[in-house]
Amino acid sequence: MKSGDSGANVRPARRRRPANRDRGTGFGAAPCHHGEWLQGEFQDGPLLIPGLVTVPCPLFRSRAIFTLTPLSATITVRPGTHVKALRAARLTLQWLQRPHLGGELAIRNRAPAGFGFGSSTADCLSAIRAVASAFGRILPAETEARLAIAAEGASDSTMFDASRPVLFSQCHGRILESFRRGWPEMFLLGFCTSTDGKGVDTAAVRRPAYAPAERREFARLRGDLRRGLEGQSVELLGRVAERSAELNHSYFPVPQLSELQALARSVGAAGIQVAHTGCLAGLIFRNDATSERSITTAQGGLAALGIARTWPFRIGENGACRNPR
Repeated sequence: MKSGDSGANVRPARRRRPANRDRGTGFGAAPCHHGEWLQGEFQDGPLLIPGLVTVPCPLFRSRAIFTLTPLSATITVRPGTHVKALRAARLTLQWLQRPHLGGELAIRNRAPAGFGFGSSTADCLSAIRAVASAFGRILPAETEARLAIAAEGASDSTMFDASRPVLFSQCHGRILESFRRGWPEMFLLGFCTSTDGKGVDTAAVRRPAYAPAERREFARLRGDLRRGLEGQSVELLGRVAERSAELNHSYFPVPQLSELQALARSVGAAGIQVAHTGCLAGLIFRNDATSERSITTAQGGLAALGIARTWPFRIGENGACRNPR
C-alpha cells in the first residue's frame, strides 16, 4: 500500500476464536515488542501527528483471564498494580454494552516494566481480548486499538499482524501507512542500555517538540523505510532505525550511543534500533552465513562496554519472530 493509502486492509494478528462457550470465563493473550524502528511525526492529510513502527519480538507475552461476576458491577485485577488493564476491561464491557457486569481479571506478564517492551499495551490488549472472549467475541483490531488508547492514552500497534509492519498513530489509533512487504529475514541482538538496570517511567515522558527540519527528515525516513521493505534491504532499514535513534537521542539520551554505533560498525551490523521511551536497544544483522559469528563478536563488544545480558532473536516476513537459539 502506497504512502497516503489507508490501513483498511491491514491484517489483524491471527487469533483463534475463543474456545469458551459458557460465556463466563474468557482468555486473552497479546505480544510485547522490542521498541521502535522509526518514531516521530508524520503527515496525515493536512495534519502532522505522532506515529511509530514497532519491532516484533518473541520474548514476552501478556496473558489474561477474565471471569464474570454477574451479581456485582465491580471489576478487580490481580496484580493490583495493573490499573490500565483494569480500565481496558471496563471499557470493553462498555463497548459490549455490558457496563452493569463485573468480573475478576488476572494478568500475567513477565516483561520488565519501563524497558520499552510495550508491556502496558500488551496487558491492555490481553485484558480486552479476555473480556471479549468471555462473551465468545473477537473484536476487530481497529476496535482493540481504540479501546487500548482510551485505557492508557497511547498504544503500540501489536494488535495487528506482526509480520507486516505498519506506521501507526499511537495517540489517534489510526494506521497512517501499511507496508506491502513484511520484514526481511534478519537477526537482532537485544540488550538494555540502562546503567542501573532499571526501566523508564514512561508515564512521566513528555512528547518531543520536533523542529521543522526534523519533521522533514521523518518524512524522508518514512520513504526510506518503505523502499527498504519493498527491496528487502537490511542495510537501508538499518540506516533508518539508527537515524531515528539519533533523532530521539536529542530528547531521550541513550547511554553510550556513540560507542554502540562504533561497535555496530566494527562487527558488521546494519545499524542499531532503540526503544524511544525505554532502555531497550538492538544491533541489526543480516541473516547470512556470518551472522552467528558476528553476533558472538558483538556480545563480547557489549560486555566490554559493561553490558553483559543480551538476547538474540530473529524476525522476518516468512514467519513469526523467534529466538534462533
